[in-house]
Amino acid sequence: MNITAPIWKLRKPCPVCEQGDCLAFVSCQQCGHLLIVCEEEGSVFGDPRALEPQQGFPTCCPTCGGMGVESFPPASDAAIREKGFTVADYK
Repeated sequence: MNITAPIWKLRKPCPVCEQGDCLAFVSCQQCGHLLIVCEEEGSVFGDPRALEPQQGFPTCCPTCGGMGVESFPPASDAAIREKGFTVADYK
């Protein structure tokens, strides 16, 4: 039996594609930096609170320079709450 981690999503529409339920939390495995990725069209938001898309697709973590953002796994519920989000902010 394979158990996969849930993909937690911000309860806001994407400011780029304007779709709901597509802003997924991901985090760097090396430093824990939290980002948002639009699952619809691929925009990356380096600050989950500001939701300003970054120019171009980041090739590495903006905090530690580690692994590429495209390799970031889904963020855990605990990591999201640690950054100050509440269950009212995501699902």
